[in-house]
Amino acid sequence: MSIGRYSGEEDQPFITFQENVAGALDNKEYYLLKYSGNNKVALSAAAGDEIGISAGKVQNGTTQTDVSVKTLAEGLVRKVKAGGTIADGAWVIGNGDGTVITVPTGLIADENSVVNTGTFRTALGIAKCPGGAASGDVIAVLIQRTLLVKKAS
Repeated sequence: MSIGRYSGEEDQPFITFQENVAGALDNKEYYLLKYSGNNKVALSAAAGDEIGISAGKVQNGTTQTDVSVKTLAEGLVRKVKAGGTIADGAWVIGNGDGTVITVPTGLIADENSVVNTGTFRTALGIAKCPGGAASGDVIAVLIQRTLLVKKAS
């Protein structure tokens, strides 16, 4: 499945970092990244640790090179790699491997700021993928970071 260009998506701000491990971000455009310290980034390892999405490297290879990272500011539309089947309009969350998946069953938005016991995670936003998407597809996501909690039983 392919998606069209969303107005202004390509013109939004990005920041340049170094990759944390040489070659680890080769061919990882549209993957979620986390900050590793010392101006370095790596693939996101957990939902909520994301600082941006890879917009590509200056060059692939074994030496650490510059990585362009698109920011995750609220209200922007960003393209990101799907890590599973995603329906249009579904809330998505980081999958721990740099991709996004549909928010797991049992997690809900903490609309009343009530602290519940259990898992806390952060949704990335809302998938915009008419017709749905499969694992490996690049989808558009409307960035709407939202705290999720495990639904009380």
